[in-house]
Amino acid sequence: MTARAVAAASRQSEVLDDPTEYERAVAAAVARIDADPDFVSGTWRAWCIVPDSVEFWQADAGRRHVRQLYRRESEKWIREVLWP
Repeated sequence: MTARAVAAASRQSEVLDDPTEYERAVAAAVARIDADPDFVSGTWRAWCIVPDSVEFWQADAGRRHVRQLYRRESEKWIREVLWP
């Protein structure tokens, strides 16, 4: 149930000024799920995705974009710059 409560309490990408506010929000979500188990479906699942590579693009007004590829090699990440 914790993952369901965290998902219900989350205000993704908002600034979190006080960690205790997060704890209160999760506790309130747990209480709401206890009172109404259908509030967040019991079949809801959280997934952990472990990437082998991640690519970032940085736009440029002149279309000379910067592309960076991070790829995992064993326990470390290798950073490479790609052609635009």
